Amino acid sequence: MNTITKKQIQYLQVLRRKAGLDDDTWTAMKAEAGAVSTRDLTEAQFNRLLARLEGRPAETSVSRRPKPGRPVHASARKSGMHTAPPMETAAMLGKIEAILADLKLPWSYADGMARKMFGVQYLKWCRADQVYKLLQALIVHQNRSRKP
Repeated sequence: MNTITKKQIQYLQVLRRKAGLDDDTWTAMKAEAGAVSTRDLTEAQFNRLLARLEGRPAETSVSRRPKPGRPVHASARKSGMHTAPPMETAAMLGKIEAILADLKLPWSYADGMARKMFGVQYLKWCRADQVYKLLQALIVHQNRSRKP
């Protein structure tokens, strides 16, 4: 059984801190990957966990390029929202995108909300419950901006 290297463990820890994951969430993610300890991760488990932290499906290649023929707006590219979101947040992120378009606000506005509300650098790094709360806040903002 090939375990991962120390550098790979360090990389996972950096991504974990950037994502703002608490110990319970991190332990649950490792359990979903099939390991109890980070040191005991195999290459396959490491790749599954890495894909989850980066917000992409585990079966896709490491390439982070958007699909050809699909234009990517500069603000979406900068915030990283051109990558495939996790399945549990995909619908909510679509709704957030629609609200931001309606209010004529860039993705960086939602990233700023994530920083302010949860201390997470980017919206794409938020957990599903955090994305839901941010969506609720945007809906309130949208409703208030419509009132005369």
